[in-house]
Amino acid sequence: MLRLGSVPVWESPECFEVNRLPMRTSFTHFADAQSARDGESTCTLTLAPQWRFALVGSPDAAASGFEKPDFDDADWDLIDVPGNWTRQGYDKPHYTNVIMPFALDPPQAPAANPTGLYRTWFTLPAALRTKRMVLSVGGAESVLLIYVNGAFVGLSKDSRLPAEFDVTAHLKRGRNLIAAMVIRWSDASYLEDQDHWWMAGIHRGVHLYATSASYLADVRVAADWDGSAGDLALEVDVGGAIEAGLMVRAQLETLSSRRIGRVLAGPVPAFRDHSPRAQMVSAVMFDGNTVRLGARYGRVTPWHHERPTCYRVV
Repeated sequence: MLRLGSVPVWESPECFEVNRLPMRTSFTHFADAQSARDGESTCTLTLAPQWRFALVGSPDAAASGFEKPDFDDADWDLIDVPGNWTRQGYDKPHYTNVIMPFALDPPQAPAANPTGLYRTWFTLPAALRTKRMVLSVGGAESVLLIYVNGAFVGLSKDSRLPAEFDVTAHLKRGRNLIAAMVIRWSDASYLEDQDHWWMAGIHRGVHLYATSASYLADVRVAADWDGSAGDLALEVDVGGAIEAGLMVRAQLETLSSRRIGRVLAGPVPAFRDHSPRAQMVSAVMFDGNTVRLGARYGRVTPWHHERPTCYRVV
């Protein structure tokens, strides 16, 4: 997907993402609470540290079918991912104070627009074949297009934010191919123009992670201290299949796993559509699949830079 009608996607300010999952708090998915405490996730699949790579002069100069599994990339180089190609012998960094690195003509990008093509293979473990699978790209400068097994998956702009895509429908048994196109200059470059070094490439980590049919889509934690007690407020967004009776449970605990206070629990709201009346009520009252939990704790110690006390929510 390189154009919207006749307009290149890298010169279309209206198009800043395609199929990108909503931004969320940064956290790792775990199979169970104990795994989360241990920090050992069986839900994450790391990819090869080096990918096949080719740099071309513009998006339109990309080799035809580079995203296809049968494309021959034997003569391509190997490049570290994550890592800017401008720090690995391709193209060059550019420092900007107040002058753009190309002629100002927003939202147009220059015709000479270095474009990186990436390819890597991985095998999906048997234990993850029935899971929902998400591809997470920590950061790419400046336009990222993702393909899996030859199919276009999505697009993302914003060089400093992660981009995640649900790739479940595109995966198969055995080996799978991820291909990426990264375009250096775009309409977004005008927004990103600051006193900084321009780089290019996939500059943050790339991995896949698995979730169940129902999963934590986002988690927001707020803690406060009023001088006598601590307040904890949680907002948990649940995604996927929302079955009747689905609950969110959480607890505050010390780093030695000692629970503080009671277990917090709440049902996941669901849009009720079993009757026309239920649909009408839900259309007005339903506020999303968000669970809100909170508690006040008298026996906690506030943070102090000389006596740091840490707690965690599981």
